[in-house]
Amino acid sequence: SLMKKLFSLTSLIFIAIALITVSCEKTPEERLIGKWEVKSLNVKLYINNVLQDEATEPYEANAMVIEFLEGGTGKEYEDNILNDTFGWSVNGDKITITFIDEDPQDVTFSVGEDDLSFSMEESETDPSSGDVTKMVMTFTLKRI
Repeated sequence: SLMKKLFSLTSLIFIAIALITVSCEKTPEERLIGKWEVKSLNVKLYINNVLQDEATEPYEANAMVIEFLEGGTGKEYEDNILNDTFGWSVNGDKITITFIDEDPQDVTFSVGEDDLSFSMEESETDPSSGDVTKMVMTFTLKRI
C-alpha cells in the first residue's frame, strides 16, 4: 500500500539522516583544532576542601590566544605575538600540554563547537599544620 511505502521511505530517510549526523560528530581532538581566545580566568582557593576565596579575571581581546594545530602541536600568542609553542595530546577528558623546557601538564578540559574550558589544580600540604591548600584555575576560551 501507499502508506506502507511512504512509512518505509520516511524511515529510510530518518535512518540516513541519523547516520550522517553520527558520522559528522567531531571528536574532542577535532573540535580543539583552531584558534581560541582566552576570555577569563577563574581562581578558587580551598583550605581542607572548604572554599576560602574566588576571583574571576577578564582578559582583554587578543591578550592570550591558543592555537591547536593538527598533528599535536600548538602555538600560544600574547597580544598577537607568538609567545611559545607546545605539544598536546588528548586522553579522555584530559589534555596533556607540554611547553618546551617544561614538564608536561595534565589539564582537564571540555570543548564544544565554540567554547573551551581548561581546569588545572595545584595542592600543597602545610607540614606543620597538615592543612591542605588547593588552588583551582579555570580558563574560559572562545573560538575565533
